[in-house]
Amino acid sequence: MKFRNFFMLSIVMATMIASAQARIWRVNPEQLAGPDYTTLQAAHDAASTGDTLSVEPSFGYGDLTVTKRLVIIGPGYFLGQNPEAQANFTSAGVGNITLNSGSENTIITGLWIMGYITVNTDNIIIKRNLIQASYSNYLITINSGVSNTTIKQNYINNTYSYRKCIDVASISQAIIANNYVGGTGTNYSYPAINSTNTSVVTIENNVIDGDLTIYDASVKNNILIAGTVSGTSSGWSYNIANDGQFGSANGNQTVTDMTTVFEYSGSTDGQWKLKTGSPAIAAGGDGVDCGMFGSSEPYVLSGIPGPLPIIYYLQTTGEGTESAGLQIRLKAKVGD
Repeated sequence: MKFRNFFMLSIVMATMIASAQARIWRVNPEQLAGPDYTTLQAAHDAASTGDTLSVEPSFGYGDLTVTKRLVIIGPGYFLGQNPEAQANFTSAGVGNITLNSGSENTIITGLWIMGYITVNTDNIIIKRNLIQASYSNYLITINSGVSNTTIKQNYINNTYSYRKCIDVASISQAIIANNYVGGTGTNYSYPAINSTNTSVVTIENNVIDGDLTIYDASVKNNILIAGTVSGTSSGWSYNIANDGQFGSANGNQTVTDMTTVFEYSGSTDGQWKLKTGSPAIAAGGDGVDCGMFGSSEPYVLSGIPGPLPIIYYLQTTGEGTESAGLQIRLKAKVGD
């Protein structure tokens, strides 16, 4: 039995939490997998409002423009790096995603988005995705007048020379929480997170490696590894920065040696866990930890979507026979 069938089993088992009317569509670019559709756009066009697109481990899904409310769910990312993630280490790699009118209340989770996301409408949830690409513009753009975009528990990494990750345009509202936001480029000329003086943004419990340009936002419990901070300082509290960028009032502090803060070992995302004795432990508002693993909804390793059953260990005897059958050993759990 193929790994992808076990991923589908997890999705089928999760139908108990979906509405009775909603349908789950299997999406896989490999025809031999027997999917309902081989591209995300074709699956979207056939789906009804409220349906789920189960994006199976594979690559080459292409771009997607969303104009109806859907749940779009993949298996997660960094799957070979973290324990008890998935038995199949392959992610679901997709291209650019554009969310237009009609897609309000869409949820995108568990994907490796290898392009950019453009949000043109209200009430979008982008949760537990790897958003990683080399792109000269922002990886996530929330356009003018858009309300209630939630960007939570993602690993956002621009591998271009600029670390441009999130842009919130004027008169827009967004929550940016429990993410890694940064990049690998050496040019800090553009902010990792940018918001205008007419946007309403909450930035909490992130690990940020790059400049911030923010105005009158609620900025709380973050760890800024490096980069400048510009804009107005209203509502900045309990943040940690490497060079005093947030000042020392309102619980903000400076930690010049970030090796005292993070583990810096293990998986790509697990390295941002707080090490024993870290000055970020219980340093946030209400005594929570600063950084992406703090708060009541901490970052989840590998972006495992939940609450879904996860098959993280699989062993079979190979091909089954009519007389002997097929022996299977598996281990499963329910994701957070």
